[in-house]
Amino acid sequence: MTKGNEFELSVDITINEAPLNIDEVDMIEFTVNDCIRKIYPSPFVYYNDNTGKFLIYLTQEDTFSLNYNFLIQARVKFNTGLVFASSIEKTSISECLSKEII
Repeated sequence: MTKGNEFELSVDITINEAPLNIDEVDMIEFTVNDCIRKIYPSPFVYYNDNTGKFLIYLTQEDTFSLNYNFLIQARVKFNTGLVFASSIEKTSISECLSKEII
């Protein structure tokens, strides 16, 4: 992933090492580096039934705002009202010479 690119960040959520049952989910809040917040369900977060992963759409503005190493965490609100926070994952992004949105 490179700064300035539009990108779909793939995220896998497990609970006690078991896959998340999407039918039990009311909403999910994805936080990327304390500066980007995306909510499932929304047009910016898609659940792929085939892989069991969430795809989070990041805009050019989003990727430009990220540090080289950044953190991502999901907080799941279940239909029962229970809220579960995932572990914090660390990933990285490459620099881009241009700083312009095109």
